[in-house]
Amino acid sequence: MNNKNPLVSFVIPTHNRANVLRDCLESVVNQTYKNIEVVVVNDNSTDSTLEILEEYQNTYDFFKFFNNDGKGVCAARNLGIRMAKGDYIAFMDDDDICELFRIEAQMEPILNSGFKFNFIISSFSIFSKTGQTIKVYNYLLKTDSVGYTVRWLIKRDLLLEAGLFDTAQPNIEEVELFFRLKEKSQIYFSPVPVVKVRESQVSLTKDNDKMIKGIQRLLELHSDKMGWYEKNSWLINLCKKYIEQQNYENFKIYYEQLAKDHFRLNRYAVVLSYKIKSMLPARIYDRIYSKLEGLINNRNKAYPVKID
Repeated sequence: MNNKNPLVSFVIPTHNRANVLRDCLESVVNQTYKNIEVVVVNDNSTDSTLEILEEYQNTYDFFKFFNNDGKGVCAARNLGIRMAKGDYIAFMDDDDICELFRIEAQMEPILNSGFKFNFIISSFSIFSKTGQTIKVYNYLLKTDSVGYTVRWLIKRDLLLEAGLFDTAQPNIEEVELFFRLKEKSQIYFSPVPVVKVRESQVSLTKDNDKMIKGIQRLLELHSDKMGWYEKNSWLINLCKKYIEQQNYENFKIYYEQLAKDHFRLNRYAVVLSYKIKSMLPARIYDRIYSKLEGLINNRNKAYPVKID
């Protein structure tokens, strides 16, 4: 490894995004940090993606791509990591855009610390179809955003040691990997936004069944590694998903888990009011909230909540 200028490999899975892929690739190949390679994994695209990739491979000697035959994003990322030659891996999604200073900014704490840090997580921004910044995510740890791999710059050996992405994970595979990584990592959180994430990617409604299975598996594997707030945030997410399916029996199961875990702060009332109330039939919400009030008004007592 070049201790002054380590090689960084971008790993970019892509599938039928020819309309936005050039924007992503231009932001990557024009980085101010010059010791990079770009590894794109084409996941069986049927549009003009292949022609674009061939053009870039013929133009840049540090650019290469591989085909993955429709095996999915986890397998595509894993292939990219294995094929990469860099000391560090930077992930990108094919519809997002890097700031040109991204790698320079993320390498700075690594170099300044004498390579103490092996995992950098940076902030990111959301941009609209017109290119305007909608929101900057400059908080550092949040259960639904820490898994955005576009935020990561990470030692390649660390990924290999952790076992890469789990292709058996139905959803939120980035979050599942994060829990395996953080036990082995020296993490540095940077408030500097280094990636622009396209609005459609953030707001896209995901398959509820896959999301439910993904959260359930995440809790089965890693609930012992989660803090109190983090675990209960995922349980609330499950509650929301079951409400969207109008599956009130399963909603009740996970709601009661929240109560047994003494999740009884005013914050919970706010979550119910703004995230859950609008989805629940009034008769069910009224029964829940009347019992919830007992928890809020008696914070120092541990009342289990039962929904009749």
